Amino acid sequence: MTVKTYGWRLLAVLPVFPLAAAIDRLIPELMIAGLDATHATAILLSLLLTRKLILIARPYTLAVSLCMASFVILYVPKAATKGNIGQRAGVMRDRKVQTAPLLSMQSLSTLQSFLFDSKAEKVMRQLNAKINPVDPVVRNFSVRESTRYFNEAYSSYGPLVRYLSLFRSINQQFSYVPDPVTAEYYATAAESIGNGLAGDCDDHTILMIASMKSIGARVRVVLIEDHVYPELYGGDEQGFLQVKKAIAELFPEAKPHGLYYRRENGKYWINLDYTATYPGGPYTEGKLYAIELF
Repeated sequence: MTVKTYGWRLLAVLPVFPLAAAIDRLIPELMIAGLDATHATAILLSLLLTRKLILIARPYTLAVSLCMASFVILYVPKAATKGNIGQRAGVMRDRKVQTAPLLSMQSLSTLQSFLFDSKAEKVMRQLNAKINPVDPVVRNFSVRESTRYFNEAYSSYGPLVRYLSLFRSINQQFSYVPDPVTAEYYATAAESIGNGLAGDCDDHTILMIASMKSIGARVRVVLIEDHVYPELYGGDEQGFLQVKKAIAELFPEAKPHGLYYRRENGKYWINLDYTATYPGGPYTEGKLYAIELF
């Protein structure tokens, strides 16, 4: 075999990994025997597509390979060099002001890997693709449920009452149903509503984020190890005093347990996880991967 033939074959395989990275972004997470097979599946599909491409365009192998190499340089995100956003912030409990170990927060941009998406990137991208606050089903559901409770307190707390009513309605009705064994499934908010408010933690998060956004709330997603949950913006220090007062008045069960929240740069965020029986209930513990505003 000549040096020229070796060189041609080397050029022929150049597109495999950048093409695999692109495929990896398009396919859902795949689990086989409890293991993540997404990257391996993307590489296999890339090998098959590359082989087909070379057979069709063999005379242009060099041009195709150079184009794919350019794709790696110009398009595929490189390892991030930026630091964490904001200040290091602790999860805090009101009343006794107990502070958990400090958690460093990252934006999605700081999670970008060199070629393949990390698990955190893929989860955030899947969540973002499913959150649609202007879906009529979601909007109608949110308007209806945001006026179900606490209407008498609207004169005291304004739109915050609508957010708290929506939280109560969703969390009182939501039932946990696991995903298929072989794959991670992300349901839209409309799907969860159609299913009678059921699903797993990512389905609950999508539902809560989309519903809250559809009535004007500011919310974000927190991704920790093996779990994801939403948080509601509680305002600055002055605004947060009103939030605490409203929750104490409207959710009596919060009084003996205290309010859990996250504070960063003078801004407050409260827990809306389905594991919490009231807004600002205890957080689920775990290694923090990302916090994204939606």
